[in-house]
Amino acid sequence: MKKKICVIGAGVIGISTARLLQETLPSCDVTIIAEKFSPHTTGDVSAGVWKPHALGDTPVELQSKWSGNTFEHLLKVCMGSEASLAGIQLLSGYLLFQDYTEDPSWSNQMLRFCHMTPRELAQFPGYRHGWFIITIKVECRRYLPWMLNKFKSMGGAVLQRKIHSFEEISADYDIIVNCSGLGSYELAKDKTMQPIRGQVIRVRAPWITTMGCDDATKAGREPYVFPG
Repeated sequence: MKKKICVIGAGVIGISTARLLQETLPSCDVTIIAEKFSPHTTGDVSAGVWKPHALGDTPVELQSKWSGNTFEHLLKVCMGSEASLAGIQLLSGYLLFQDYTEDPSWSNQMLRFCHMTPRELAQFPGYRHGWFIITIKVECRRYLPWMLNKFKSMGGAVLQRKIHSFEEISADYDIIVNCSGLGSYELAKDKTMQPIRGQVIRVRAPWITTMGCDDATKAGREPYVFPG
């Protein structure tokens, strides 16, 4: 008899987890349960750039393994025929610093990583150091429905429903994976969960073709400009 797995949550983490479970455990039935699906999730209004950050005390070897696996997955899609449908594309640009900063452990995982030249830095007054990178951008309003369609095509089940406690579904599934994000504040009684609000302004500036990011994370801020 097949094992039944339930993933709670249909954001980027939830759908990605469900897809990975399908691939690694093909003998199991996987179901996604969520109150909201794309285009009504928090993730639908965001975009993601592959650049590991907020790593905390995660061991470097795990950082490299997880971030490397993610990059290779995204790169494979980016170079395939469905890149546009998935909202994935290459992105180049600058990460800027007030002072010299050591190269990160993930620098060799990018398609290109190098220090900015003095001439490049001169275009950004106030910065003494920076990196030029080629990475990957993901537009979630395309990526989420694309991933969900892949999940369904592989036999995955989808159920729209608000779960108030794990006990509601514990008798129906052998394994429950919680990917409810901020919903864990109530669902898992995790009072450490809190929203972090950012401000995004969209402007028409077709002459901007590269990204720029003030990587001053120590100051608690990270203003950025992304093309497209």
